[in-house]
Amino acid sequence: MPHSPQPDNPPTHALPTDYEFRCRPVDQIIDLAEKWQALESRADPKFMLSWTWICCWLKQVGNDAFLLEGKLGDETVLLGLLARHEEHRHGFVRARQLHLHATGLPDKDQICIEYNGFLTGQNMRPQLLTAAVDYLRRDAETKKILGTWDELVIRNAPAPDRVAFQHTGLPQRVIALDRCYATDLAAIREQGKSFLDSLSKNSRAQIRKSMRLYEERGALCLERAKSAQEAKQWFWDLAPLHEARWLEKAHNHRPAHQNDAFTGFHEDLIDECWPLGQIEMVRIRCGDKAIGYLYNFLYRDRVYFYLSALSYDNNPRIKPGMVCHALCIQDHLEKGAVIYDFMAGDQRYKASLGEVSEDFASIALQQPRVTLTLERWLTSFKHWIIRQSR
Repeated sequence: MPHSPQPDNPPTHALPTDYEFRCRPVDQIIDLAEKWQALESRADPKFMLSWTWICCWLKQVGNDAFLLEGKLGDETVLLGLLARHEEHRHGFVRARQLHLHATGLPDKDQICIEYNGFLTGQNMRPQLLTAAVDYLRRDAETKKILGTWDELVIRNAPAPDRVAFQHTGLPQRVIALDRCYATDLAAIREQGKSFLDSLSKNSRAQIRKSMRLYEERGALCLERAKSAQEAKQWFWDLAPLHEARWLEKAHNHRPAHQNDAFTGFHEDLIDECWPLGQIEMVRIRCGDKAIGYLYNFLYRDRVYFYLSALSYDNNPRIKPGMVCHALCIQDHLEKGAVIYDFMAGDQRYKASLGEVSEDFASIALQQPRVTLTLERWLTSFKHWIIRQSR
């Protein structure tokens, strides 16, 4: 049975003296784009920590964000954007939160950042993460800017970051765990195989059967939007298909295309990414009928699958998602991409088409607070009761 809750003690390790941190409101920083892009060029971030994603997110957040900057000598080595939010839960917890690259507001966070974390160089990342959290906890001037906070919330952080944050000494409230799948195109190319030939016998047979059934109706064709304007039009064209599936799954919040924050963000993102070649809107047709759309990001030889909209068929042997992804993956295999990343989600088709590449954790680092300790204990007790009842 769980132990009785005890107050948490702050970590005893010292803040590394080599690092200097500063936290400021974003409206006071005139060179934020230059700072971010300079560190991005030296780091190895995923797309959602690129300046193209971040600048579009800032347009939605406005001046309600704060920049945390870490420096080693004269060099910027860490950047992160924080937003304040207050969450009430369970009837007795009031948590004053800092959200990293998110807001805590469902409408604004529906864009769903993944591979989230502070932007840093990789060679000193664990030490920097620990130092950054210690700074946020202890620096008096930062407390005046951000106010008192109880939780630092990081959504969809890679598993190594979760491990690194353990060295802060702060308890972690696990909000969600997720799995990421990807297809290693470089390995398939090195083996001299097609994408379908790299799959299991069962997956390969399902896709080929589905393709034959489609081709009885008309030729399969993969096409891409040819301009930012056309990409935005397809973004709206896919909405009815995406919404139908959304409602079928009974999500507890409204469909994405009915959310102005979501659609505004993506229209800005398409405009920002298009000149850089960082986005593609793919449509797959069978004859004259669109059977699916794929909305992908392209960044540093990696394809990030973000959103799909599929026209489902009454014939269960016809699998539009598998066919659309198979055609798109084969096309990127031939074009030289290194990874096709399905990102978060433990759906069966991702496991059929890719392999586990990453685990994500959405966590809240918690300050020593009696109510938070009690909440963790009650959660632990609940899980213990469930295990005992099995």
